Amino acid sequence: MSFITGVSAQEFGESPSLQALIESTRSESAEIRRHAVEILGETGDSLVVPVLIGALKDKSSEVRECAVLSLGKLGDTSAVPFLIELLKDKNPSIRKNVVSILGDTGDTSLIPILANVLKKDRDVAVKVNAAFALANMGGSAIPSLIKMLQGSTKIFAAMAIGKALEKTPDVSLIPVLLKGLNDRDRDVRRYIAGALKKLGKPAVDALVDSLNNRRKSENERKYAAEALGDIGDTSAIPVLVGAIEDGSEEIKIYAAQALQKMGKAAVEQAGKRMVEKVSDFDARLKNAFFLAKFSDEKSLQFLIKILNYETYRRQATQALEKYYGGKVRKEDAVKKIPCPVCGGSGFCPGCGGSGKISSATFFIFDCDWCGGTGICPVCRGEGYILRVFHRYIYLPPPVGDVNVGMPVIETEE
Repeated sequence: MSFITGVSAQEFGESPSLQALIESTRSESAEIRRHAVEILGETGDSLVVPVLIGALKDKSSEVRECAVLSLGKLGDTSAVPFLIELLKDKNPSIRKNVVSILGDTGDTSLIPILANVLKKDRDVAVKVNAAFALANMGGSAIPSLIKMLQGSTKIFAAMAIGKALEKTPDVSLIPVLLKGLNDRDRDVRRYIAGALKKLGKPAVDALVDSLNNRRKSENERKYAAEALGDIGDTSAIPVLVGAIEDGSEEIKIYAAQALQKMGKAAVEQAGKRMVEKVSDFDARLKNAFFLAKFSDEKSLQFLIKILNYETYRRQATQALEKYYGGKVRKEDAVKKIPCPVCGGSGFCPGCGGSGKISSATFFIFDCDWCGGTGICPVCRGEGYILRVFHRYIYLPPPVGDVNVGMPVIETEE
């Protein structure tokens, strides 16, 4: 079986020599040239570098691409100038592989070349690889990347900055990155938040300051809240909870979404502060309807309670079914209540339980109320009556095959 897939053993023998492989790079068959170039890259012998550099000019794009990859495996920097020439190749796959290999060199003198590729190449895959190649240069590439945080290169630059900061964390970049958070593109903001996350607590503190600073624009504040949610540092929870009570509806939404990203416990802190511990009913109601959008548990319990108040039932039902799932259902329920006639004693109130009454002439008669039995004619001596109530209950969505029971409040209608 030949070492060269697709090439017969008769042409090269079972173990082709280095010379045979080199000679095969001049074969008339593009397939033979490609496989020969591929195997030369596996030799680890720097003597084949000039041969592979020559193959970079092959008329077949497949051979050229194979030569690029083989030179990348050998890692010989003498090939760099020739690889740079291929950044003009018509095949985007070749350009993509070239920028990756240039990035792997770690040679910071290549930063302007890679930055130019990121700016001017029209292929997205090439741009992505150029961004990662620049990121591989660490802090040296960051000034160039900061300049590209605009126009068609901004998303690639934002992505690369985060990667570069893994190699060279630099807190002095925080103010520049905060400005980048004002971008209208959500993906750009997410990548910048990821970059800020690499800078740890100083970045979180700066975002908290931005969120708390009412002199900053609404965009700056709401995107600071968004970034805090992306970073996920739980030390920011109290500030985000406070921001939900901000006068701006936009900031409230962004702060609540940030808490939601941090998990159920974070949202519940908002519920405790804004629903459970607020004494003003109207404020609790407003806060519960808002936090329901974020599946807050305290709001859930509050909305269940107000289901049985006609004034709020429609809104509560809509919020429960929309944000928590499940259904609100009307049920009839029978309940024992103290007899309104005898007050729960079971005795006839007309005769006090004796069954007899006396007239003005002191004649004794059977009680007209109870017919002489002494028993309350309404509850028949039980002391209670049965009253039918209408109640509204919330049935949460099934958990497996079981519905989780929720508390209900009953009111008479």
